[in-house]
Amino acid sequence: MVVNCPPPPVAVGGVNITINDGCIGQLVATGFNPATVSWNSITGVPGIYNSYLSCLNCVNPTVQSSGTPPPFIDYMICGVTSHVIQQQYVIP
Repeated sequence: MVVNCPPPPVAVGGVNITINDGCIGQLVATGFNPATVSWNSITGVPGIYNSYLSCLNCVNPTVQSSGTPPPFIDYMICGVTSHVIQQQYVIP
């Protein structure tokens, strides 16, 4: 049996975005297995700004601030990088 496992793709959490208060933006991530993704705000108390996200377990949530947000909010994305294992059978 020969198993060829290429390295998984590089997981990228996207680029910084700027939105005006009350407007909507989108966080974009690539290279993650969508079934394993979770987002969490890490500015101040962890999770305090999670309500600004449209979903916590999707790859590309929209974000909309309300009230009195801080000057910036850092979000951390966690998940398993996507990769495929393919098995090849050799018939003699």
